[in-house]
Amino acid sequence: MSDTTRETITITTTNGHTVVVNAYLTGRESSDLRATLFAGITVKPGDTPSVPLANTVTHERATLEKLIVSFDGNTDNPIAKFENMPSDEYDEAVAQIKEKTRAFLVPKK
Repeated sequence: MSDTTRETITITTTNGHTVVVNAYLTGRESSDLRATLFAGITVKPGDTPSVPLANTVTHERATLEKLIVSFDGNTDNPIAKFENMPSDEYDEAVAQIKEKTRAFLVPKK
């Protein structure tokens, strides 16, 4: 399947915004996101690996950029419009996207 025919899911927020997202990530996208998440991490024998918080924030945004197709029907830079929602609505939408796509490498809290 090409990106133009990828299955999508529609999320509707409590304030009525509609967000169309890709239902899944491609293998290439997942690999790119792993590189984002684990950038700069070195682990020595005996160390417990940990992911810096900054990496998880960068990873979340990069994942959303790959998943979000449109915001309120607009496909022109939908991530910017998505990020401009009130924070509680943004968090609600991200939680729905995480639940419905299972695309995030960082576990849900």
